[in-house]
This record gives sequence, C-alpha cells and structure tokens, in this order.
Amino acid sequence: SKESKSAALELMNKLNVTTLEIPIHDEVNMHLESIKHNIEDVTYENTQARIRTMTLMNLANKYGGFVLGTGDLSEIALGWMTYNGDQMSMYAINSGLPKTWVKLLVAYHAKHQYKELEAVLNHVLNAPISPELTSNQNTEETIGRYDINDFIMFHHLQNGADETKIIWLVKKAFELSDKESKIYVNRFIKRFYSQQFKRQTLPEGPKILGISLSPRGEYRMPSD
Repeated sequence: SKESKSAALELMNKLNVTTLEIPIHDEVNMHLESIKHNIEDVTYENTQARIRTMTLMNLANKYGGFVLGTGDLSEIALGWMTYNGDQMSMYAINSGLPKTWVKLLVAYHAKHQYKELEAVLNHVLNAPISPELTSNQNTEETIGRYDINDFIMFHHLQNGADETKIIWLVKKAFELSDKESKIYVNRFIKRFYSQQFKRQTLPEGPKILGISLSPRGEYRMPSD
C-alpha cells in the first residue's frame, strides 16, 4: 500500500540505507497472461511474491550480496509464506523470533533506540498485519491473532501439551469461549502439520528462544 511504501522509504532514508525501487507490475501481468490467469486469487498473490524473490536473488548475485529472509517463527509455524517466494532466502534472520517478540522489539527500539524513527515505527506497529498482495488484506482475520497462535505454539512445541490441554489454557488465558478456543487450536494444529513441506527447504536461521523449526537443527518431521 502507499502507507507501507511511504514508511519503508522513510525508514531507509533516516537509517541512511541505499534505496532502490524496481516495479514488478509489468512482469507480474506478463507472467499471468502467459499462463492465462486473470483472477485475484492465491495464484495472483504468489506470483507477486515469487517475482519479488527472484528479483532480490538476482540483485544479490549482481552485487555480491545475499538476501535476508523476512519470515518470523510464527509465520514459519503456520506456513504463512509463499513456497519458493518469501519462504526462500540466503539466511532466515527472523526465523528464531515469534511475531509477538518482533512487535515487542520494534516497540522497544521506537522508544529507546531510534527516537527519530518513533513515529514511523509506531505507524508500522499499529498497521494491520498484511502481505498486501491484494486490497484490504488482514492476516489475523484469516489465521487469528498472532499472540494467541504464539501462545499455542509455545505450549505445544516447548511444553508438549496436547490439543485438549491447550484448548483449556487458551480459554483461560485469553477469556475465550470453548468454541473460540477450539477453533484457534484446531486451526493451528491443522496448519502446522500440513505446512511442514515449506519448512523442509528453509534456509539456515538462528535459534534464539527454546523453539526452533529448522529441519537441520532440531525439528525433523516428514512432510508427507
């Protein structure tokens, strides 16, 4: 969106980061036309993510650099990433941090570390979490609140709690109904175990907390 683009440019300018803008509109449309696709669905969304990743990878080759992955631990757990799109990079720098921690870190730096960026960082924090691949997308309307998903991930992966126990914990911790708690837990479990194929090919990333989903470090599970 215009707001996200404006925030990104302001962050780069104030941090003295080299800026480069490459429109992908024509490439996306050319590809969609070549496969005879003309509706805004998951194919339309993933085409944008994959062309963006290809552009970044080729720029890394051109300038002798590498692409840092944007996906965090919560997105990786839920499979909320485009396979061979933003799922791929040279190094998954955020893969050890859940979304809740990422937001806390941004809030901390806005208040204590980068006072000159406080306004734009708070703008980013307060904006709906969205891939912005189509208009008016809101991630948490589809997969639920990230703080609840992170809570489920911790108790399931770190503490080994089963679905029945987590449903009870979610209900008590977030004051949800039985129905709401079951929806959250069942959705997380379904997405987590069906999305292992995306984690099998993840690039290296740091383990920061007690949970790691790296297929080469700790979490091993067949993707079928």
